[in-house]
Amino acid sequence: MLSFKIIPSRAVYRQCQSKSIQRVLLSTSISRSNNAQEIEKVKHLLETKMSEIRDAEAKRQIEDQKPKLSDFSRPIVSTLIIGSIAYLSFHWVWWYLEKEEREKELKTKEEELAKIAPVRDSTEVNKKSWFRFWR
Repeated sequence: MLSFKIIPSRAVYRQCQSKSIQRVLLSTSISRSNNAQEIEKVKHLLETKMSEIRDAEAKRQIEDQKPKLSDFSRPIVSTLIIGSIAYLSFHWVWWYLEKEEREKELKTKEEELAKIAPVRDSTEVNKKSWFRFWR
């Protein structure tokens, strides 16, 4: 069996949570019969602390491997810009084609109205102002 001498240090003292283990580590008179039991308790405590530290480190490494939202900020922005440019260009083309179609409709309507009622010359219309009506 391995035998070693336990020297209480500040790190071990901070990690100890149990009051009895703290008392054992700080006491100067440790009985020979309880020495092996106390060593096993401290050993067990150190093993549990080390396993907690290993688990925390493993969780941190897993968290570091996961992608973050900041990793996707550039692709999201470029997608939005490309989508906006495509939308605006298609919208502009639609308005351009709609304008041509509307011009054709208005020309045909103008021609129909010109056939129905011939345009009067501006000379036929009285050139009186509206306020001279009362004279």
